[in-house]
Amino acid sequence: MSAPSPDSQISRGRLLRTAGRWAALLVLLLGAGALTTDLLLETIVGTDTLETFVNDRLSRATNGRYHVEVGAVEWSVWNRSVRAEGVVLRSDSTSHRSPDASDKQRSNTQYTARIATLQLEGLHLWPLLRRQAVSVETMTLQRPLLRKLRHGHTSPDEGQDSLVQKQLPPMAIRHLEIRQGTLVARAANADAVPPMPVDSLWGLSLSATGVHIDTTGLHETGRSLWGERVRASADGYRRVSSNRLFAIRLGKMTASSGDSSLVVENVQAHPTVPDAEYMQRHGHRTNRFNASVRRVCLQGIDLRRALSGDALLLRTAVLDSLRVDVYRDNRLPPPHPDPSPSMPHEIAQSQRRPVQIDTIRVANGAVRYAKWDSAAATPGHISFEDIDATIRHVTNRPPDAPSPRPAIIDATTRVAGAGLLTTTIRLPLRSPSLTFSYEGRMGSMDARAFNDTLVPLSGVRITDGQVDNLRFAAQIEDGVAHGTVHGTYRSLKMETVNANKGRRGVGTRLRSFVLDKLMVKSRNPPNDAPPRTGTIEHEYEDGDTFFKFLWHSLRTGLYSLIGL
Repeated sequence: MSAPSPDSQISRGRLLRTAGRWAALLVLLLGAGALTTDLLLETIVGTDTLETFVNDRLSRATNGRYHVEVGAVEWSVWNRSVRAEGVVLRSDSTSHRSPDASDKQRSNTQYTARIATLQLEGLHLWPLLRRQAVSVETMTLQRPLLRKLRHGHTSPDEGQDSLVQKQLPPMAIRHLEIRQGTLVARAANADAVPPMPVDSLWGLSLSATGVHIDTTGLHETGRSLWGERVRASADGYRRVSSNRLFAIRLGKMTASSGDSSLVVENVQAHPTVPDAEYMQRHGHRTNRFNASVRRVCLQGIDLRRALSGDALLLRTAVLDSLRVDVYRDNRLPPPHPDPSPSMPHEIAQSQRRPVQIDTIRVANGAVRYAKWDSAAATPGHISFEDIDATIRHVTNRPPDAPSPRPAIIDATTRVAGAGLLTTTIRLPLRSPSLTFSYEGRMGSMDARAFNDTLVPLSGVRITDGQVDNLRFAAQIEDGVAHGTVHGTYRSLKMETVNANKGRRGVGTRLRSFVLDKLMVKSRNPPNDAPPRTGTIEHEYEDGDTFFKFLWHSLRTGLYSLIGL
């Protein structure tokens, strides 16, 4: 091969230098064009112009109720991005409101929002300029804060409350990021200035892909804001009851649509004042609950339908270290009117949205119930410790569904910290009346463990006795329980006491003699005789809770077994 001639080498060099000059010129022109466009955008579509554009659309969308303020805007055509600092949404309380009923209802709620930094990247300018839609690759919100203020009473239909109607364009976001967000809902209260928080969520972070926002229905969060894949977390949540006597607090929360999970740490539901003040401020008999769960884990949950309120559908719920403490002061008058507590089947059927929970597991639980009767010097209480329970088939499916299965509760616990109790409850949640069945057995225990309940509430003390085993079963039809109790026990001795003082007088000694010598059977089976069987006979009474009905029905069988 012959070497290239000097002339051809010179021509090639000139060609490369010419191409380089044109490329540099092209880059310079593109940069100058981008810079010029940025300057034009910041001049023509600057902060004031952007505020005017957004407020024009927002005013028509909300009937003049809201306006937006923007601190500063930076455009970058080269990166197709815009960055806004200090974005604030405010409610204009003096604006005109439509006289129609729906707008009057919406006017009871006001929103205020603040975003420290709003970053849009991969912005499609042409659809935006034509005011057809907002389409971006990535939207990032730094430290957003949303406040919701409610005036007066809310109605069941207030879910229609919305910031917008139909005029705002839809939004498509390939990737949405929210970092360290805060949500606060307040209720206007004449006794609290400023209004006290009712709901607050803080430390919110969210990452979602394929997000589409339907601006015609922002009041339905699950419908209007959802993505193909969503991960969210929050540092905590707190809700205070309207009377400021009760609060619910949640710790760290994480949720993922990828594995359909929701995990909540350190759940607490507790009164905000001491028991005496809690009861005094109610002024009548009521149950005071104090509950906590170390960890709640939901698996197989349909997050989108749960957020939108369509349905609560999940595969498994695990409650680790559940603690429930219930206290009732019956020295106070009953409420007027005194509504009967709802039974489980009534609660299930009252839910407007479908509920389907395949399995609920309670691990390492404990329940304590205390009641103070008017004649007692101290409250009586009973505890259930080391609870492990599994609840299956919790659903409110329609009654015409094929072969609806009853909810089944299998549980083990130590009654009064002593006897190991194993029980199964079969509860048809679609039954029109209180109809279910239960059965169980309890192992060996010292009968004196029941004195914390019997002495204050019944004026009876067990002085000696050993339970070897108990077996029981009952069927409830239309609120009437029938069943049997089998058991062996020995050395049972009882006496009556003055429940108000816990001591024995002359009258209590006489009653003790009758009770212990003439009524109570000290052992079962008796000497040289077949074992006795207790009979469960009990009818539901107005005011009974579900567990009170369970205990009172079983108590009739126990009393029958020992001869009372």
